[in-house]
Amino acid sequence: FEGKPPAKYIGRITAEVLRLTSLMNDILLLGRIESGRIPFNPVATDLKEFVLEILDANRFDPTEGRRLLFAIEGVSRPVMVDPMLLNHILVNLLSNAFKYSRGKPAPELILTYRDGCTAIIVRDHGIGVPKDEIEKVFESFFRASNVENIQGTGLGLAIVKQFVEMHHGTISIENTHGSGITITVSLPS
Repeated sequence: FEGKPPAKYIGRITAEVLRLTSLMNDILLLGRIESGRIPFNPVATDLKEFVLEILDANRFDPTEGRRLLFAIEGVSRPVMVDPMLLNHILVNLLSNAFKYSRGKPAPELILTYRDGCTAIIVRDHGIGVPKDEIEKVFESFFRASNVENIQGTGLGLAIVKQFVEMHHGTISIENTHGSGITITVSLPS
């Protein structure tokens, strides 16, 4: 082509630049975590309001128009969390829930207040993870064998796990291959 390149090429180039920028940011973030250079500044936080702010600031599924199903179980109370780290955790989990369940029912987020802990449960109805690979999902650069056509770096859940552990919490994943996953983040109360 002569002169100005067609818009489709500009779009592809822009998408690839954004993907590479995201990859580099994740690699740098992982390096900062591993070197202990991520500050941990917990404050008492109303998780319901926090989640509503995240939903207001992010459009997780603009093409299909699905909305997150949000529920609360138990009596709400402030939880000590680092807002920056929790924002990263939730945005990653919710983005994944929408990304890996296109064309399926809307993902769910459930805040469950229990004695001694608060659980953040993110459930989708998407492609799931092959059973023999589920233990690897929190490893850096791991990508399940069934996600070859879906973009990602394999770093998101590794970073999420590190941020959950900085809160002295735990993260687990349950799977029904072909019908989605449930990720549970348990934080001390």
